[in-house]
Amino acid sequence: MTADRIDAELIEDARAVLDDIVSWKLVPPRWDVVAAFLRNLLAALDTDDAEGFRDAVLELELTGPARYTRVGHAEATVTSARDDVLELVGAVVDGLDVDRSLSEDTAEGHD
Repeated sequence: MTADRIDAELIEDARAVLDDIVSWKLVPPRWDVVAAFLRNLLAALDTDDAEGFRDAVLELELTGPARYTRVGHAEATVTSARDDVLELVGAVVDGLDVDRSLSEDTAEGHD
């Protein structure tokens, strides 16, 4: 994986969303959507696809918990992140960390 073509600002946006996911409470079907976007994020990171990475970060941000409850709608049962979602979050964070250290080593001439 190489994230050096994915700019630092986008990586920071991704890290912010990844940090937030662990505190999200969502209805169970939305966790499936989060998992799919995390897999998209990993695939984009793997192929150095900055546009795909940006799209996946944006989709994750939009999938987060609603900041309001519509009038007349009872709150649905929400749950914390499932283990598979947390594992995907960890895999993305690890990928970002590995890519960052590889980029820094290459920049310093430590091939």
